[in-house]
Amino acid sequence: MDRTERIQQIAGVVAAKGWKHEFDKDGDIVFMVDDLNYVVMVEEGDPDIAIIALANFWSIGSNDELALAREAADFVNGRTKLVKIFTRPEDGKDVIAFIPLTGSIENIGAFFELAVSELRVCVYRFGEKMTELALRESYKRAGSKGATAWIN
Repeated sequence: MDRTERIQQIAGVVAAKGWKHEFDKDGDIVFMVDDLNYVVMVEEGDPDIAIIALANFWSIGSNDELALAREAADFVNGRTKLVKIFTRPEDGKDVIAFIPLTGSIENIGAFFELAVSELRVCVYRFGEKMTELALRESYKRAGSKGATAWIN
């Protein structure tokens, strides 16, 4: 099976779930669920492995925020076996969450909705952790040792 066939199979899974989809300029599947934009990518050289991702769900505005994003990603990554969150290595300006999808199309179809749900939950956890870390940092800057100890 080649990449195009695998993409068409997975597009069928997305459509069967009732989610409208389109193909981006690279031929990847793009669809939206609950106001989150997902993308499914399949590599040309290895069409047996697909990746479902929430790309660029958090934009990084500074080096301080990048450090917090990496800490939040480590926190979430340590609590899930399915989803991995990381900052883009090229520039560290965006945060990406992904799950690899392998196996037969039947297995991918059975797992697909769970993958979408798990990505959504992990992105939510990431946002919660970022809020907590930002609050901790603002207390540190304000010199409120009692509040910092309480948050940590």
